[in-house]
Amino acid sequence: MNVHHNIQETGSKGSHSLLNIGCKFGLLDIVKDVIGEFKASKNSKDLLSEALDLAVGFGHGHIVSLLIEEGAESNEAPSLAAEYGFLDILQQLIKANSSMANAEDKFGRPPFLVAALSGKENIASYLMANGADHTAAGGDGITGLQVAAMTGQLGLVHKLVDAGSDIHATIESSKSSALMLAAAGGFDDIATFLLSRGARINDLNSAGETALHQAVKHGHTSTCALLFTAGADIHIETAQGFSPIHIASSNGYLSILRELLARSKDFPNNQENSANIKLVFQAEQSRTNEKGQTNLLNVDDDSVGLRTPLDLAALNGHLDIMRELLKHPRYNSEKSRATALLIAAGGGFIQLVEDLLNTEITTVMKDTNGNNALHLATQEQYPDIVESLLRSDSGSASIFDANARNNSGWTPLHLAALADRPVVVRMLLHGGANLNNVNSLGQTALHISSHNNHVWVVNALMDYLAENPTPKRSVISVRDSSGDTAFITAVKRGHYEVASTLIKKSTPRKFMRLQGQKNALVESVGLDHLELVRLLLDHKWDVNAKDPRWVYCSASRRGPWIASHDGTTYKPRC
Repeated sequence: MNVHHNIQETGSKGSHSLLNIGCKFGLLDIVKDVIGEFKASKNSKDLLSEALDLAVGFGHGHIVSLLIEEGAESNEAPSLAAEYGFLDILQQLIKANSSMANAEDKFGRPPFLVAALSGKENIASYLMANGADHTAAGGDGITGLQVAAMTGQLGLVHKLVDAGSDIHATIESSKSSALMLAAAGGFDDIATFLLSRGARINDLNSAGETALHQAVKHGHTSTCALLFTAGADIHIETAQGFSPIHIASSNGYLSILRELLARSKDFPNNQENSANIKLVFQAEQSRTNEKGQTNLLNVDDDSVGLRTPLDLAALNGHLDIMRELLKHPRYNSEKSRATALLIAAGGGFIQLVEDLLNTEITTVMKDTNGNNALHLATQEQYPDIVESLLRSDSGSASIFDANARNNSGWTPLHLAALADRPVVVRMLLHGGANLNNVNSLGQTALHISSHNNHVWVVNALMDYLAENPTPKRSVISVRDSSGDTAFITAVKRGHYEVASTLIKKSTPRKFMRLQGQKNALVESVGLDHLELVRLLLDHKWDVNAKDPRWVYCSASRRGPWIASHDGTTYKPRC
């Protein structure tokens, strides 16, 4: 409400301000002096209501008494008194008008519900004894019993249940019952009482969760124990397919998980592959033929796309949970371990990766983009995991192929080049990565690093090439789908340091192989990269190379005369 609401019709603004000041600070004399000015106003009801709210909110009972005598009323006032615990003021309001016991505030809440929300059990008890409807629901259909259960007010819960409140009633949106709310809060005494009065232990909320799911989710070990004793079904799955075991694994609650596992002897074995998620994994299982070559066989199984408790432990980096699950065969399948390895590698959990590799994994899982664990560890820049994966073997062959491609044709080496990680690049090269591998755009790792101006990666790649010359097509002459070599890519982007490095790491007789079918000097002049032009001229680039674009370049605003760093000027023949 606007404190200056039509004050001109009632007198001065000063009078209105004085009234509010008096009500706020409990200045009875001031309130008495100015209140008369408002009674004749057509807005007196609103102004007095505003003043009453102020007096109630600040707990000034003597001001409240005066305002009530002057006819002030407000539906907000009872809830304010209930919220702040002013029992004497609430008594005054209800004595003056009994309907105030059920008056709803601007949020649609009766004072009883506000008292429960605020933990004011004495206020709630008074209201129940003085005509308040204890079954009335507030927004979203929440009742006093649900509020008391979720805030741990055992005494109020007792009174409400004894008074006939429905213990099975649920909040409209979440469908949560009082028992579920008590379990979520870890209020064992309330949960025990509600169960003794007939609360249904395995009812589901809108997410398909029981009271046990709630207790597990919030890590309440003692609450879980009493629910176990009361007969909670530990195998019920949520709408997402999560059992309490999944939830304990995901959240890292080891003691709860152990209790659940101990009680799940009759848990169906196929439950390990529950919990649908959006990711759909592809599996490749390594097999070694007679020649010692590793073949990859696709595993066609719908269950590959499902999260297991082991996967959830890996997703959240819970090493102790993972180790506990690996003790139980039903959670220790080859596919589950391989999927967990993929997840742990992408999450950077080195100890989990090491533990899983020690379980003799032979299956390589992929995500929806075709990335395996080595791709993800490289992409997310975890060099220690990359090293571990490259070292891993199944006894007769390496588990992870350094040249494996994802759906876009990217190998781990491409990803390392993109991430600007020269150390990982060297690891992959020494682990068997092929420099000449190209992605779906025809790009090598050298293209990727040149395009992104990753000088240190370019250095690492060129050094390896020098140490391990290839008799076949050299990586420096590979052209991408645009017809560009890595060197031309760097020139077009104006990456002087990369271009300079490529030149320095090559011999003069290989300069033309660097540029492929295009002319680096023409590209540099055309794109106005003068430093690159000088670099090329310093290395005696052919200024008279036949290229129809040269005429255009020489006629550009830079003119046909170009000077190198040593002062030599060149005039191309057109």
